Amino acid sequence: MILTSTREFSSLTTLHLYYITLYDGFLSMYPNLENLTLNCCKIKGSEVLSICHPRLSNLTLENGDCVNEVTPQLKNLTISNYFGGYQISAPELASLIIKGQCPYMFSTDGFPSLEKAQFSLRNIKMLSRSDDSTVIRLLQEFHNVQFLSLSEEVIQVSYKIFFVR
Repeated sequence: MILTSTREFSSLTTLHLYYITLYDGFLSMYPNLENLTLNCCKIKGSEVLSICHPRLSNLTLENGDCVNEVTPQLKNLTISNYFGGYQISAPELASLIIKGQCPYMFSTDGFPSLEKAQFSLRNIKMLSRSDDSTVIRLLQEFHNVQFLSLSEEVIQVSYKIFFVR
């Protein structure tokens, strides 16, 4: 299904979409949106799912490829089973949960307000030595987090990177 309506839903605050192809700028239809879940969704004509919304505070992304997210008010972000890269700009982010594959690219504008981060990553043992820097950069982004939860694989790879070399 392709969502192409230009009708505005000004009262909508929560939206869950599954298996939808969206047009670029679809979020402008929801000016008061605060909670968004996208599962197996993509932007028509783009390899990257771009999310930009000034009021969004809770975002869940499931089963996709690359994501570029710019949301100044975002407090909670959950990314599950995204297989590409993540570019995140969310200065108010307090909670970040990443589950699934290790991202091949991860960049942020920093997380000055981040309190909680959880990483349950799979298949990172199979990263080559040149890919180890992805794990190092990922962990370095969270130097000021108050609560950090890591899966066993993240701990094993981190140990290999920092202590075995």
